[in-house]
Amino acid sequence: CAQTALPSFDAATVKASLAGTGGNNIGMTAETLTMRNVTVNICLKFAYDVQDSQISGPDFIDSDRFDIVAKAPGPVSDQGQLKLMMQSLLADRFHLTLHRETRDANVYALLVAKNGPKFHKSVGEGRTMVTGKGTLVAQWAPMKMLADFLSGPMRLRVLDMTGLEGQYDFKFDLMAYAPTNLPQGQEPDVAGMVLSALEPELGLKMDARKAPTEVLVIDHVEKPSEN
Repeated sequence: CAQTALPSFDAATVKASLAGTGGNNIGMTAETLTMRNVTVNICLKFAYDVQDSQISGPDFIDSDRFDIVAKAPGPVSDQGQLKLMMQSLLADRFHLTLHRETRDANVYALLVAKNGPKFHKSVGEGRTMVTGKGTLVAQWAPMKMLADFLSGPMRLRVLDMTGLEGQYDFKFDLMAYAPTNLPQGQEPDVAGMVLSALEPELGLKMDARKAPTEVLVIDHVEKPSEN
């Protein structure tokens, strides 16, 4: 049967970013998606709801950075629709083709530690998540959001296996666990900091294990021509 065409943006500009290797920013209004200083890897994570460890492709997808401004045909209230539009943009402008494979991969299971969680269920409505240098503050957030956030510093997929249903408010501050005597120029072991902080801060722990994991294998991708 014929494949249904994905929804797409009305117009989009893609330009090489001049911001260097600093942070990235993704902003959304009702009709516009703005992505500053993003790699193709970041775009893939946004469009396909995957983590770094679930993407297999050429080196440049994690080094070259772009500024993307994309306008939808009308207001978009469903983020799932926006992700499909991003998939269309990647296919159109980066000539991306990929397939999915299931591989046995190293993952972390996020679990409740023996003394139970140190945060509470949310009251009211709404969702906010604020991240700063080594800090995550979340309100009305499911545990999957925390697991997805932790996949970044752990550099492996983190699976929510806490069994905690519903929405929670929590604050997770890593800075107290940063080493104070690192040699100049040496990066701290952020994954080690997370493992040290999880139980005292949140009453959670992580367990390394193997699990079948869906991987996006990039068959073809190009650096886009600017416009």
